[in-house]
Amino acid sequence: MLRVLVAEDGRFTIRMIERAVEQLGHVCETASDGFDAMQKLKRGGYQVLVTDWDMPRMDGVELCRLVRRAGLDGYTYVIMLTAHDRPEDMAVALEAGVDDFLTKPLQAVELSARLRVAERILSWESQIRAVNEALLQGTRELARVTQEIDNLRARAEEDAMHDALTGALNRRAWFGQVETQAHAALAIFDIDHFKRINDTFGHPVGDTVLAEVSRLISDALGEDGVVGRVGGEEFGVCFPGARTDAEAACLRAIAAVREARFAVAEGELRVTVSAGLADASIHLDGAYAAADRALYEAKRAGRDRLVVAREPREDAA
Repeated sequence: MLRVLVAEDGRFTIRMIERAVEQLGHVCETASDGFDAMQKLKRGGYQVLVTDWDMPRMDGVELCRLVRRAGLDGYTYVIMLTAHDRPEDMAVALEAGVDDFLTKPLQAVELSARLRVAERILSWESQIRAVNEALLQGTRELARVTQEIDNLRARAEEDAMHDALTGALNRRAWFGQVETQAHAALAIFDIDHFKRINDTFGHPVGDTVLAEVSRLISDALGEDGVVGRVGGEEFGVCFPGARTDAEAACLRAIAAVREARFAVAEGELRVTVSAGLADASIHLDGAYAAADRALYEAKRAGRDRLVVAREPREDAA
């Protein structure tokens, strides 16, 4: 069923159009002139506009131009009633957006035929619009799914590079960065007496200590170093800056852990870390081994301290 709006000031013509529209099972409403018709069209709901060419205030051609510019919801099929039959007049009307013509004096049988044509065209237009909307919706859904897959892939890549407990780079990712980028120094941090913490307070407390120590070291280093969890309670740090900056950064990290307090059922827990630091600007493999030896020197010397390794030998690599 179509809603048809008739813009016409002749009562006889209006009545003829109303009868033809209603006999076809459609709804017919009227407007006194082009201006009145445009106000009703803006309120929506009309699929067909039958308009006279010559009307007061706004003629049919201007009304059609406004309809095409208005961006109404759905297509409005425009039938022009006119006594104009010159080719140049028809060209003006077609350019304005008229779809079909009915010549005056109006014949009911011709009007019915034109309305059936309008109904078929509007049905096709509706189907095409539905297909386009389905395609657009499919495109949107595809874009959404693609974005979701990209997000999942990014999260998976992020998870694959980071330790689940501490959020630091995992062993593989950290060593990958060490091997592929130039660094001035490497350091290894180890939580002192960590087994005793687990045995005394339980593994949940131990996990909390691991995560918090990782955060404290990362915060203390800032952009000076990149932290990775390379063992159970061991953290590796690679430094792109000058070695003196690396040494100062390590001391900041050790102090930050020393000053922290961990709440446990028995009260407060104090934790310390030991660290070994080595030059990595020349011998990468030798630097890691040297930092590891320096770490154990720090442990033997009483823990809670930094030991800077001697320069790696030329054959250390």
